[in-house]
Amino acid sequence: MAYLIAGTSSISQGSIVDGVDWGLDVNPLGIVLSNECDIRNGKLSYVVLAALIPARATIIDSEEFKNKTMGIEDKVVSNKRFVPIKNFLDGYIYNKGVTRYYFIDPKEAFEAPYLFVDFQHLISKPIETVQTLDVVAKLPSPYVEQMMVQFASYIARIPTERQEDTTAIIDDIIEPFKRA
Repeated sequence: MAYLIAGTSSISQGSIVDGVDWGLDVNPLGIVLSNECDIRNGKLSYVVLAALIPARATIIDSEEFKNKTMGIEDKVVSNKRFVPIKNFLDGYIYNKGVTRYYFIDPKEAFEAPYLFVDFQHLISKPIETVQTLDVVAKLPSPYVEQMMVQFASYIARIPTERQEDTTAIIDDIIEPFKRA
């Protein structure tokens, strides 16, 4: 789980900035994705930013979450149903197996709900514009490096065909165990 710290006045990789014009009714905070060395050495004209979106709303609106909570009555989750939901949410919280989003807990830096860096909600802005934005927090090391590895993994995915039914493979792997 990644935590934010208080920001500095200068822009750097992992800076959380306010005031980005995303062209929306309500503009979310942004996080700087551009390489730190390019920013520091003046080697770029544009800065790449990703939007920070509310994690709870994103998860609750997902089909996976709806499927895992389907049929739960009176909003009471039994232990048997809680474990798969917890494992599902831990994937998001610990940034394991979920590549589109990167989970951030902002509570150490400012009052806000849990956030996701959304790697599909990107914008490129002139460096001069970004340098005038308010830096509200920073994603510190090693989290900024972890986020960048996840971002690189997400944008560098190579589409491949998937075998939909893996039952025979799984049966071979778990042998001598048999499914009931």
